[in-house]
Amino acid sequence: MRRRARAHLEQVCQRWFFSSDHMRKAPPGRFRAQLVAAFLESLDDALGGFFLCAVTMTPPSGFWYAIHWDEIAFELGDERYLLHFSHSD
Repeated sequence: MRRRARAHLEQVCQRWFFSSDHMRKAPPGRFRAQLVAAFLESLDDALGGFFLCAVTMTPPSGFWYAIHWDEIAFELGDERYLLHFSHSD
């Protein structure tokens, strides 16, 4: 993964991993950093050679999708994967 893409993915993970009421109780600092690092290391092991990009979209007017979401695409040759985070009410 390129550095900028990796940094973006890390920010997305930090935001989503600790956005729920339950996970906000996780100890700040080292614990959270290690949790995100372990997740990213697992992704690197599985998809390290893949190209990574943020997927952005705007639903059509009047169409409800989710309140907040982030999507990250991984691509290499004919293989494509989508990592999706979302929150709705």
